[in-house]
Amino acid sequence: MTHMLLTGERKMFPAGETIFEEGQDGDVAYVVQSGMVEISKSRGSGDMVLGHIRPGGIFGEMALVDDGPRMARAVAIDDTVCTRVDKREMQARLATADPFVEALIAILVSDLRSITQDLSSCSRRLYEATGERAGPTSQDRLDRNRQFFDT
Repeated sequence: MTHMLLTGERKMFPAGETIFEEGQDGDVAYVVQSGMVEISKSRGSGDMVLGHIRPGGIFGEMALVDDGPRMARAVAIDDTVCTRVDKREMQARLATADPFVEALIAILVSDLRSITQDLSSCSRRLYEATGERAGPTSQDRLDRNRQFFDT
């Protein structure tokens, strides 16, 4: 398994602090060093929890790859320390990647954005019709604990 050494600055977020809001522009991703971050999407009746990011997990990375807006809100659940990965660092790393890998990442991010929008729309319609959430809503559903990051 490939490991990536992170050189970004560390930032502490106290429990309850919003790290970023859904719809904001993104110029930084974060790797959780300690603590936990909740990822949620807004909908008419409130927020839908998508998952929790634990130490070793990354979040906010999609906006760095495709310049799209943040797809969800990120809030520190515990006192949380993250390493920042800024857009320049990500672009420098992608510039050294095989063009096929770079194109594949762009396609995967585009597909993931599309799927997320479709699922959010379906969930919203189901909730409006029944008052029930669609599918499993385990808090760990989107736990993206990526072990290829050094923590």
